[in-house]
Amino acid sequence: MTDLLVKNCLLLQKKAPQDILIKEGVIKDIASKITVDSIPTIDADFHFVTPPFVDSHFHMDATLSYGLPRVNKSGTLLEGIRLWGELKPNLTADAIKERALKFCKWAIARGTLAIRSHVDVSGQNLVGVEALLDVREQMKDFIDIQLVAFPQDGLFRANCLDNLKAALDMGVDVVGGLELGAVPLTGIAIAKAGIGSNLRGFIMRKEPKGRGGRKTGNPPGIEGSTIQSGDRVLILEDVTTTGGSALKAVERLQDMGCSVIACISIVDREEGGKEAFEAAGIPLHALTTLSDYV
Repeated sequence: MTDLLVKNCLLLQKKAPQDILIKEGVIKDIASKITVDSIPTIDADFHFVTPPFVDSHFHMDATLSYGLPRVNKSGTLLEGIRLWGELKPNLTADAIKERALKFCKWAIARGTLAIRSHVDVSGQNLVGVEALLDVREQMKDFIDIQLVAFPQDGLFRANCLDNLKAALDMGVDVVGGLELGAVPLTGIAIAKAGIGSNLRGFIMRKEPKGRGGRKTGNPPGIEGSTIQSGDRVLILEDVTTTGGSALKAVERLQDMGCSVIACISIVDREEGGKEAFEAAGIPLHALTTLSDYV
């Protein structure tokens, strides 16, 4: 590990310049004047010194892929998911590593020394996992990289569950999921619609984050394609319990002038959701129910 003395540092909440003593890679002392013999010394020349930045949410397997296979013209998450689905079958380990290593060097140069990156484990292979494990090993002395196994297309599609388990066995650190169940459902529907389809997709947050569509004109909390009065809308939901959250979304869409024709749910927990939808005049179509499992 490195022994180092950094002199004349400006630190937050310290009025006078400080020296920082590092022994075996660990900060041992911070004081206005530190004198140590026979140790490498750097003069910070009264520049501000701070802990490194941390990027806690990244997708390094897709980094620097702007324009591949084409530009995301709408700038929306859902079009981005569709483009990633088109690009993924053509990815190679060498291409992923080249872009990821370039990004890591940029990050280090700008003060980021820790990154938590998702890596897609859905698809026919684990080329992204293999590539980023190699990048993590190559860069371990310079930047901390934590890899998150991320089933982009849904955990129970194709061989995704087996891929996730294999990725963990290969050395991926943790497993990551989505806050919003509607994201993969809507993304898959749009991706399967094919190039040139007029099908549009959006997601609605339970609590708006203060932003809508900067390019789409949607109000805060509605992200994705532009939603307009007169649109016919199908609601997708992963799990239906009482139906309360989905019906709030329905009410909001109806206030915007949209016509909600139905709701499709993966699982109906049979706790009043179907009845609530029927009372609102909207059919609920569940692919499975809790009774199918218990």
